[in-house]
Amino acid sequence: MKHEDFLFLIRKHRIYLIFVFLIAAIVGVYILRPKVLKYEGTAIFYLANESMVNPSIFGNPGQEDLLQVNLAQERIIQLAYSNQMMEHLIKQFDLYTHYGIDTTNKYYHQLAVSKLIRIIQIKKISVDISSITVIDRNNEIAAAMANSIVWKLDQLNKSYLINKLQNNLTFYNSFLIESEQTVAMQNRNLDNYIKRLGDLRDNEKLSTKSINLEFSIYEAISQIQNITVQLLKAKNLYSTTLNTAQSKNLPSLVIIRSAMPDFQSKRIYLVGYGFLSGGFCVTIYILLLYFFNSYSADLRILFSGKH
Repeated sequence: MKHEDFLFLIRKHRIYLIFVFLIAAIVGVYILRPKVLKYEGTAIFYLANESMVNPSIFGNPGQEDLLQVNLAQERIIQLAYSNQMMEHLIKQFDLYTHYGIDTTNKYYHQLAVSKLIRIIQIKKISVDISSITVIDRNNEIAAAMANSIVWKLDQLNKSYLINKLQNNLTFYNSFLIESEQTVAMQNRNLDNYIKRLGDLRDNEKLSTKSINLEFSIYEAISQIQNITVQLLKAKNLYSTTLNTAQSKNLPSLVIIRSAMPDFQSKRIYLVGYGFLSGGFCVTIYILLLYFFNSYSADLRILFSGKH
């Protein structure tokens, strides 16, 4: 096909080419819109440990880790995907409406939760620093949701720690009562052993009985000493736990950088992809025109069966 003929062919089909370009561009924009129009909101935070909260109580060698801050990051990840977090986000941002979920659907809540799980990402930046990222088609909602998650995580973490402290208090209190009863019983046994040993010595009948009594006295004293040590430790732990629970001076999530809306519009990219989609389809259309017009005679002979 000559150059002039090819240009004439394009001019002849210009209406169809414009139509193909527009249709392809619109379809391309519609298909790519959910993938292109995505914005991220990222907040960075860390969890203050015990030594940063109350150095006089925490952070000393040999002290029991009452709050298990060493497991904080793992706990935070679990709380980020908890039912309480999902309910909080759905209610605060009206996500049923935002995601266009039909609330008459039997599984509408599960649909919203599965969507949230896909768009929430938590990463460990270092040993104690983490980041949380939310992906959404709305830049302001993405940033607001990330900041809201950090705030809610702080609340859930403190609630968990308070419940843990209350459980510890119950355990320590039970242990204190049981230990005091054991000490009292051993003291009574010790007094009885000493009295019986004195009676034997007064009667000058030191025998196997006196040896057994001396051993029982030694055993009772040893048990009293061991229980007293445990009792002192339990009282110390009880006092520490009670002070922490009452002061509510618990480790907090400290925000290093709040999530900010991404103000760089991505619509220009969407328009560009639309033009590429339209141009690609127009190119295919022109190549097909060229092929069929250049080899139309050969194709007619081929399909007619004539040689």
